[in-house]
Amino acid sequence: MQNLLRGGSIWLASVSSAALLLAGHISAVPLASAAPPSPSWTGCYVGGQIGRAWSSQGEVSETFGSRLANPALNTSIETSGGLFGGQVGCDTQAASNFVVGVQGDLDASTVSGSGFDPFGGLFLPIDVRTDWLASATGRLGVTSPDNRTLFYAKGGAAWEHDRWSWNAPGLAFANGTTAPTITDTRNGWVAGGGIEQMLTPSWRVFAEFDYYQFGHGGTFVDQFPNYPAGTIYQAGRQNVEAVKVGANLKLFGN
Repeated sequence: MQNLLRGGSIWLASVSSAALLLAGHISAVPLASAAPPSPSWTGCYVGGQIGRAWSSQGEVSETFGSRLANPALNTSIETSGGLFGGQVGCDTQAASNFVVGVQGDLDASTVSGSGFDPFGGLFLPIDVRTDWLASATGRLGVTSPDNRTLFYAKGGAAWEHDRWSWNAPGLAFANGTTAPTITDTRNGWVAGGGIEQMLTPSWRVFAEFDYYQFGHGGTFVDQFPNYPAGTIYQAGRQNVEAVKVGANLKLFGN
């Protein structure tokens, strides 16, 4: 009987030691894998943005009378102002730390400025205002090691809408109308880049710089008093540099 009790005690001690050793290994495994999973950039989002832009309306030309008889004279108009709008897009996180996506932006604008008639005889102010900017772009980025910061480049198609007016109260054109306001919608391209920070799996903030370029605008043909018939104005190339900050809300995705 004593031998049986002694053997049972030895068996219980051995089992207890083995159980404690196994429990130690088991408890260590969950601790090693308890870290939260890395957030993913895959998904679609919507957001808002604000910013400031600087624009150069170069080669604003005026042909004084017949183009054949007179060369065009040029001037340039510098403008600046605020931007506010929104964006929507979708991203896919590829293997490792690469992210590819598409995005659409639309910003209302207060970008405006003025210059003078290229001929300068009447010193007639020409006012220009950009009403809105829009773009459809693709973007490619790489994330930080913790996958919470995205460094990206973007590029694609762009559009804008300008309003031109001759700021001369009471000045009459030869056709009896007052100095008009004309509108001009152009297309071009945009390229830029930025940094986006994931605050939570759903909310992100970003800052970026964009460069837009638009081709020559439309023409306007009319005549000021004592100007030859057929005087032609044409808007030249427009460059826009914009700095933006904003936030995105992830709607769905991984």
